[in-house]
Amino acid sequence: MPESPARRIASKTTLFLVVLLLTSAGAGELLGDGYSQGLHFFEENGGDQDYLGRVPMRYGWSCNLKKNCSSIPNDEARSMIVSADSGYLIKVYDSPDGKTNDDYARIWVESGVRSCLVPTFERSQSLCGGRVHVTYSGGNGLDGKVSRITVYDRSVRR
Repeated sequence: MPESPARRIASKTTLFLVVLLLTSAGAGELLGDGYSQGLHFFEENGGDQDYLGRVPMRYGWSCNLKKNCSSIPNDEARSMIVSADSGYLIKVYDSPDGKTNDDYARIWVESGVRSCLVPTFERSQSLCGGRVHVTYSGGNGLDGKVSRITVYDRSVRR
């Protein structure tokens, strides 16, 4: 039996609404966590206010924040939420050139996470049930001084 005109319209309307939701909300919000895969930076420690923006989870992505290559302003980020598959290594640096003679932190995603808060870059710690590990190197502070962000793949040693 052929499909009725009303049923065809309802099917097309449903498809349109699903596409509209995916393009406007993003897949992360449809999953209920509020975040799509990436690094979500905040101006305050604890990630609870002043959202700065998102960095993609793409191997090899790197940005000197002094050159405005990201929505994240230079010398503002103090915390972040990680939403990523396993195997990513993220480094945040005080140095815009990524030099390790100044403060920096390594964030290793050992096992995939949908929304793991890194409340500060200035403390070595395991988070989210040991799925994310932060190693801080420095001495004069990194929170509010991040000038470079780099995303590495699993082949880079911690």
